[in-house]
Parts: sequence; C-alpha cells; structure tokens
Amino acid sequence: MQLDHLTLRDGRRVDTAQGGDAHGFPVLLQHGLPGSRLAAAHAEEAAHECGVRLVSVSRPGFGRSAPANPSLAERGQDAIEVVTALGIDQLAVLGVSGGAPAAAATAAVGGDRITALGIAVGIGPWNELEPADDAGLAAEREIVATYARGETEEALHAYRRLAATWFDDMLSRESDEDLMSAFDALAAGEDGEPDEDLSYMTPGMRRRFAQDLREALLTYDGMALDNLTVGRPWDVDLSSIRQPTFLWFGERDAFVSHVYADWWQQQIPHARLTLREGKGHGSAYLEHWADMLRDLTR
Repeated sequence: MQLDHLTLRDGRRVDTAQGGDAHGFPVLLQHGLPGSRLAAAHAEEAAHECGVRLVSVSRPGFGRSAPANPSLAERGQDAIEVVTALGIDQLAVLGVSGGAPAAAATAAVGGDRITALGIAVGIGPWNELEPADDAGLAAEREIVATYARGETEEALHAYRRLAATWFDDMLSRESDEDLMSAFDALAAGEDGEPDEDLSYMTPGMRRRFAQDLREALLTYDGMALDNLTVGRPWDVDLSSIRQPTFLWFGERDAFVSHVYADWWQQQIPHARLTLREGKGHGSAYLEHWADMLRDLTR
C-alpha cells in the first residue's frame, strides 16, 4: 500500500492509501467505524486480482486526518476533492459498515463521476432505526441531543469520553494479538461469546486489523465526529442516487440488523440486495472483496 496525505482547499489534512492495480479502474473505499485508510489493506490482493486501483481515505479525526464538521454532505465533498487531486475522473465507491453513509454521500455529491455505489453491511441513521428503549444507546442519544441544542463542543467531548471507556484498555495492549483479543471481547454478544464464527480471521488479517485500529484511534475525534454525523439528521438527499447500487448484508449479522438492509433498499429502490446466507458482520464482506469489486467495476 502507498500511504500518503494531501491538503484540502480549506487547509485540512486527509490521510490516503492506494493499492491494487495502479492502472485499473478506481474504487474508493470508505472504512468502517472505527477504522482508517489502512482498512484498504484487507482488499489489496482482491484489487490486484480484479484490476482495480484501490483508494482509501481516513475520515476526519481518524488517524492524522484533521477534524471537520459532522456533515455527510461535506464527507462526500471531501472524497470528491481527494480523488480529483489524485487525477481520478470517474470511480466507483464502496462503503463498509460505518463507512456506508459517507459512501452514499459521495455518490450523491459526485453525480456522474460516480459509476457505481456499494454498501456492505452498512449502518444507517441509527438514532431513528434502533428501538427507542435500547438502554445501550441511551448515552449516545443524549450526546446527539446535546449537539442538537447547539452545544457542539460539549457533545464532541462527551463522545470522546465515551470512546475512552470503550477503547482505552484495548489500546494499552502491547501486542497485536492481545489488542485483537480485547477487541473480540468488546464485539462479543451479551453472553461474552463472539456473535459470529471468526475462523475466517487469519493471523494476517488480525494483524492488519490491529494496525488499522492503532492508527484510527490515535485520538477519539473520529469516533466522536462519525457518530454525530450519522446520529444527527442527514444532510444528503439519497433519492438523488441514480448510479447502479449494490447492497451486501449478512443473514446472521448481529451488529447491523436486517432493519438497515431494508432501510437502504427503501432509500435506493433500484439497489440490488444480496443477503449472504450464514454470514455475520465481518464475514459478509471480508470474505467477498473480489465479488464486490467485480460488481462495482463490471
């Protein structure tokens, strides 16, 4: 992977990564939450195989990308500015999990420059779609309400404090495997067991995940900004998305439920939905990079 960064017109830094086939058709990857540009390393082998020029950016606050306003429209504009600076005219965009809203925003903002949109196990406006009595989201909903009252810095600070309770212990682990064991525990179900069979996670994949998490969480600004961006009312018009759109979800995904697949289908009625049988949140996309890249560049 070629790691670099560039400076946007407003002076903000954006971290970038490029891999795959340098002469292939470009696909922009919007990483999950938490995540960074390094998420593209999982897809690099498939990108070579499929003849895809793979580009990834760290969204504001992740890695060393500068913070920004919590706005999906602006995330789409950032992405278009980045690919323009890289000399890319037309491209497809793929959003994974927490990166799905930013990918959709890129398609909405980019218009004819975006040839196809892919949403893999993608979240949506969780504040609207999750049950109102979900106790696990009470703290986050209060933070979003704080932001809605115009108390932006208070809301961001509250999200940073919340993220610290999630990740401080994990990030203190010295070895990559210890860090991933702590991450597995964070992602486990209520019974303490993984919500899916993790046998597909090779040692190399776990090492890449650990490196991605360490870079993504240099600060908790990205967690705060991404959660607010998606938790507040969205400022992009998804009905403007006319590009061929693919939705990939896992039948047994315990993290992003079928409610989200149905919501995306309602927002983009022409989208083609694939529900991967027996697959959980990670296996629904991490085992299918080549399939997704071929669909997006066919």
